[in-house]
Amino acid sequence: MGSLRKQATKLAPKGLFLLLIGPSKAGKSHLMGTMPGKGNTLLLHGQGEKHGVKSAAKGANDKLIPVQWP
Repeated sequence: MGSLRKQATKLAPKGLFLLLIGPSKAGKSHLMGTMPGKGNTLLLHGQGEKHGVKSAAKGANDKLIPVQWP
């Protein structure tokens, strides 16, 4: 697990494409894992997150960058 700044440098310089928010169990992590395209997907998650990274990693998106925020 690296710092947020170090992980953010891996993102495309074009900026934010989509900000996805929603209630628990709404399918956000699954959607992030199946996002098409060539860009990276930054998954910010809290310490209490148990399934989000695993759920997103099951999808076709091989450019998932999980970063835990305090």
